[in-house]
Amino acid sequence: MVRKMRTFTVIHLFLLITSLLLSGEVSAAVTAQVDRSSISVDETINLTIEVSGDDKGEPDTKALQQDFEVLSQNKSSSYSLINGSMSSKSTWFLMLRPRHAGTLTVPALKVGKKETTAINIQVSQVAPQTSSATPQGELWIDMRVQPTTVHVQQQAVINIRIYQAVALNQAQ
Repeated sequence: MVRKMRTFTVIHLFLLITSLLLSGEVSAAVTAQVDRSSISVDETINLTIEVSGDDKGEPDTKALQQDFEVLSQNKSSSYSLINGSMSSKSTWFLMLRPRHAGTLTVPALKVGKKETTAINIQVSQVAPQTSSATPQGELWIDMRVQPTTVHVQQQAVINIRIYQAVALNQAQ
């Protein structure tokens, strides 16, 4: 009799846990966002892709390769069970560098069965660096490295000059 009660309790416990796990979100929401919409060609942007719900899979980043170089890709996942309702969220963090200037589009990326929306990025050309010996603006830093080509474990001498055209009162 005790053995039947234990079996009965174990079966009910298993069914309860299974129903709690299956009662979570049925649909998935996929969003994508960037930290900036206007950059220069030598800067990077951070693309965040978030999947809330039960949609499995990873973002297909092959479409990014035409206009962007993917420098890094990280993933974060979280699961929660609150009042019998289970939810999950996966977030991908991608660091992208543009391959050229112009209006570039982060295309709609497919994650499982869902798709993100496309995002436009304005990429400007880098202004050429001027190498003059006179300070420009209110605060200007000049740095020179000798030798210009350095090998592993080789000493390099760095000279940093800080120019100021205004008084810096109380480090403001």
